[in-house]
Amino acid sequence: MFTLSLRAIPKVSTAEHRKVADVILAGASAKAREIYAAHRRRGGKELMGILEPHGFQRL
Repeated sequence: MFTLSLRAIPKVSTAEHRKVADVILAGASAKAREIYAAHRRRGGKELMGILEPHGFQRL
């Protein structure tokens, strides 16, 4: 929640969440895991780019 006020509206993240939900509803759990793992990697990098200037070194 700390980062929400420090970044733009998370449109990419929201789209990724929707994609994961769609894939789960389609019954493709392996694909959902793959998409979610990529989302976590991308999001982690994005958040660290926001947090590092504030002295944080890891999530």
